[in-house]
Amino acid sequence: SGGKTQVALSQSRYAPLGSKTKQGQTWQIPVCAKVGYGAASEKVCTLMKGKTETLTAKTEGCADWVTLNENGSGYYRFSLDTAGWDKLISNLDALNTREVLTVQDSLVAAYRAGEVDSSVLLKGMEVFAKHPEYDVARNAGSLLGFMDGQLDAKDDVARFVRDMFEDRYKNNVGKDTVEGNLLVPTLASRLAYLGGDKALENELAKKGAAYLGLNGTPDKKAIATNLLGTALRAAMRNYGDEAYGPLIEMASSGSALEKGSALGAR
Repeated sequence: SGGKTQVALSQSRYAPLGSKTKQGQTWQIPVCAKVGYGAASEKVCTLMKGKTETLTAKTEGCADWVTLNENGSGYYRFSLDTAGWDKLISNLDALNTREVLTVQDSLVAAYRAGEVDSSVLLKGMEVFAKHPEYDVARNAGSLLGFMDGQLDAKDDVARFVRDMFEDRYKNNVGKDTVEGNLLVPTLASRLAYLGGDKALENELAKKGAAYLGLNGTPDKKAIATNLLGTALRAAMRNYGDEAYGPLIEMASSGSALEKGSALGAR
């Protein structure tokens, strides 16, 4: 109205694809959107009382993008059409971390519900993987395991994983930083197993074997503690029965960290 951007809203109970969840119930939902115009943005809210509602922006003109959970404050997920997702994903740098996390969660949920094309999800994961906040990047691989296991696309998934995470792993491994300590283990695991990085897997396996003492006295300094679980898993995959006994012993009598890492490796 008056040249202002309008967003047509509708509500339904969330249901993954194939679910028999009963539909038809409605709620009163406070919805706040962030609407972007170039470098500027505005907050627009409405109380959604029925199945449908129209949200009208305050500013004249066509918005560049819209996200439907301003500051991540709403207790709901949302979905958009393909054009809406494309514009929002291309403007994630205009959102705060809470908002990016809600976009990420909503995009993955929408894909599970069959409401988003794979191309949109993959574009989103690529952008999330480069996000400066480690928890956004860490969650960027959601559904990659599903794609690897369920689709006939292992080589494509592997290349995609390496393209997304290889540089960030190399730039942060061994560093005593938030990303070095918290993100690197996730990246190492994804690169070694989903990304098919055999050189990395072999390196981790050798360090895991050294930690277990498969070739002599256990070397407790062979691997950084944050990569212990990944290294022990690689050792189990590469050394098989030779690693099984030491892992069982570690799971029984090791430190709390060692017990958890050993159990996860089996």
